[in-house]
Amino acid sequence: MIEYITIFPESVCRQNIDLPEKERKAIAQHIKKYKWITCANPEQLPSTDASANKYIFHEPIYDNLKKNILKEFERYARLHYLYTNKFMITTSWATRSKPKDVSYYHSHNNCMFSGVYYPEVRKGEKIIFRHKDAMIHQFRCNPKAYNHYNSLDVNISVKSGDVVFFRSHMLHSIPHNLTNKNRYSIAFNFIPTGYIGYGDSALEIHYEEFKTK
Repeated sequence: MIEYITIFPESVCRQNIDLPEKERKAIAQHIKKYKWITCANPEQLPSTDASANKYIFHEPIYDNLKKNILKEFERYARLHYLYTNKFMITTSWATRSKPKDVSYYHSHNNCMFSGVYYPEVRKGEKIIFRHKDAMIHQFRCNPKAYNHYNSLDVNISVKSGDVVFFRSHMLHSIPHNLTNKNRYSIAFNFIPTGYIGYGDSALEIHYEEFKTK
C-alpha cells in the first residue's frame, strides 16, 4: 500500500470582515490621503508605495476594523493552529499601487503573522504567494497539471472587505497594476503575547502600544 504523507504544510486564511458599508467606503477614501514612500530601491521602480505612517491603526477611523481583524485572527490562530496565546498588531500601513506598479516578492521581519485588508477592490485583484523553493536553484520538471506539491506560485483572489492572514516568512507579492487606476490595501503584522516557548528558550512578551505623533 502506498501512503502519501503531507508534512509541514503552509496555510493562508482568506475571509470577509463584516464592516458596515459606509464605514468600509470611508476607510477606502481615507487611505488615499497619506504621504507615500516607495517600497523599493531605484533599480526596482516602478514599485508599490507604502504610507510613511507605519502605525495607521492608531487612528480612530480604524478602531472597529482593528477590533474585528484581531477577533478573526485570534479565532484563526486558536482553531487552525490550536494556539492559546493572545496576539497583538504591531505595525500597520497602507499600500498604493499606481498603474504599472508592482510589489516584488518579500517577507516581513520581527513578527510571526501578517495580514492584508482590502477595503475596496476591482474584479481580478489578488495577492501572490511564492514557495521558498522557487528561490533555490533546483531541477524544475514540467508537470502535466499543477497541484499543492509542484506549484511555485499561488494566486489568491480577493474582493472588497476581504482580509488575508499568513505567516510572515512567506514570500508574497502584489502583481502588476495593469489598470489605469490606483489600487490600495492595508497591511499589518502580529506578534504573540504572554508566555511563549519552553525551558531556557522561554520568553514572556508584554506588548504595550504607543501613540505616534
